[in-house]
Amino acid sequence: NNDGDDRILIDDVEVEYAIDTISAEVAYTLRDEFSNQSWSNNDGNQSFLSDWMEIGEADGPTSGSTKIGLSKLVLRNKDVGVLRSADLSEAVTAQMSFEYRRINLVGGGEHVLVELSADGGSSWHELDRIEGVGSDEAATPVSYDISAFTSALTQVRFSSNDFVKPNKI
Repeated sequence: NNDGDDRILIDDVEVEYAIDTISAEVAYTLRDEFSNQSWSNNDGNQSFLSDWMEIGEADGPTSGSTKIGLSKLVLRNKDVGVLRSADLSEAVTAQMSFEYRRINLVGGGEHVLVELSADGGSSWHELDRIEGVGSDEAATPVSYDISAFTSALTQVRFSSNDFVKPNKI
């Protein structure tokens, strides 16, 4: 039974990358901890090229179906999301990680796509699909090798699809 409060929470989005081909040590970090209700948070030792940009709405980070609440990125409802750009043109290796938590998903196709683009958003590659029935008791950490997507116009996108019905906040 859906109580109208299905959503997916995303936290601690981080991209670590190295530019040294010999040691391949992580030297740079792009990070958003969502600790402030702002699309422009930069919590790493480097800054993203852009703020998060809303998809499917434009009502800011404090309201709507895509927002920042309780120090998390909240995604709910169909056909909304966010994307952000980074310059990874000097990277020889890159990893993206974040944590997610599903709340009250009822199935039927409810999911959030995790996608990357190396060409400024002209084409997208699906890294993962966060889905499944139910709720997670704790956040699930995930990590991806994104070295194949490093460019001056790398973008990451989280977008929701097929959520059952509009939700209350």
